[in-house]
Amino acid sequence: MKNVRMTVDKDNILTIKVDLNENYGESKSGKSIVIASTEGNVPLNNELPNIKIGLNVYEQIYCGRDWQPVV
Repeated sequence: MKNVRMTVDKDNILTIKVDLNENYGESKSGKSIVIASTEGNVPLNNELPNIKIGLNVYEQIYCGRDWQPVV
C-alpha cells in the first residue's frame, strides 16, 4: 500500500487516513498524479480477511479527449 492507513475499531467502524501532501508520480496512463493506493483489492486486516477494500486517491491532470491540462 502507498500512503493508506486503515483501522477498524471495536465497533467495526473503518477509518481511512491518507496524507494528501504525498505524491507518487504519474499514473500508468499519465492522466493523473497518484496520491495514495491500496494497489488492488486487499483485506481490511487479519481479523476480517473476507472483507476487502480497493482504494485509489489521485489528482487529475488532464481531462477530455483533447488532453488539455485541467485549470
